[in-house]
Amino acid sequence: MKKFKKLVALLLAMMMVFSIAPVAAFAEGYLSFEEGIVSEPTEQKAVEQEIGVIDLVDPDGAETYDAYSGSSVLATVIAGSDFQNPKGNEAGAQTVTNILTRMQNAGYTSADGFLFCGDYDYKYSDSAGGKAALQSAVQSVYGTGMNEVYVQGNHDGDALVDSTLSTSGAHDADAYGVFVINEDDYLWRNSDGTTIQNTANALKSYLDTKAVEGFDNPIFVLSHLPLHYSMRTKNDGDGKYANYIFDVLNEAGANGLNIIFLYGHDHSNGWDDYLGGAAVYLAKGDKINIAQGSKTKFNVETLNFTYMNAGFTGYYENRNGADDTLTMTVFSITGD
Repeated sequence: MKKFKKLVALLLAMMMVFSIAPVAAFAEGYLSFEEGIVSEPTEQKAVEQEIGVIDLVDPDGAETYDAYSGSSVLATVIAGSDFQNPKGNEAGAQTVTNILTRMQNAGYTSADGFLFCGDYDYKYSDSAGGKAALQSAVQSVYGTGMNEVYVQGNHDGDALVDSTLSTSGAHDADAYGVFVINEDDYLWRNSDGTTIQNTANALKSYLDTKAVEGFDNPIFVLSHLPLHYSMRTKNDGDGKYANYIFDVLNEAGANGLNIIFLYGHDHSNGWDDYLGGAAVYLAKGDKINIAQGSKTKFNVETLNFTYMNAGFTGYYENRNGADDTLTMTVFSITGD
């Protein structure tokens, strides 16, 4: 029998108490809250929220699985994005440390992987310094033994890729797959359809190989830019050619691969308020708007994979309402 996996996603939110109503993909009735005090930077209350089990179905369709039944944990993976604190790297590192400490207090005492979806500087001048501060904060809590992946964002120069930041392509771990899409290959304010088609082709080759291998562990596809249509698409062209990447992912998901797409970028101006703001989670079967090579034309598509933001650890300029929460996410991969 093939292995099958489920993930438990824990959003650790700072700055405001919020709730997410459970949906079909969540473990029924499994929502918990715990209040605490964040000492830096503002002595405001924090909240820990278990949003439940993300259902990644057995490709054979034969079984379901209870992530709380006591089966062994194959890997614990932490994710986040946008290390951009207007007060600087020290304040940003304190925010990350606060969130990770709450993860540990919730029982996630060790981690096997760390995935970060880009942007390490509030401006554009010192992404290397921001990444170093972020990495130091993460390792101070969880150590140096993790498989760490750092995606390029639109604030991060191309020269950092392959030295400070990860390259686009495969970065697999033993218990899960990872495919990186750097901003240079899925561009901010983009009108270059050829580059994004090439990125989609590379992703398809990776996923086709996984399908041939019978790979049934989770696969994280990491991107700074999201796929969904928003006012950033209409105004700037962000995600104008998202359909190239979406079509590849959706076909692979329909064919049985367990894919989780994680993104960052949209942590200002209320871009994603219509989807959940700082805590976007769409399950298989949910609807999503995908641009079709146009700033104004999009199709309403049905997801065959899990789609969520990695967790915003900082903010850039304007924000409002649903944007105000700072988050990271932890995935517990379990199976038999």
